[in-house]
Amino acid sequence: QRLQALFFKKKLPERFAETKPKVE
Repeated sequence: QRLQALFFKKKLPERFAETKPKVE
């Protein structure tokens, strides 16, 4: 589960940037 959390945390900003490029 820890690995998934790390993956999610790393993918979260990437997914956020894709959904909201203004977040940058």
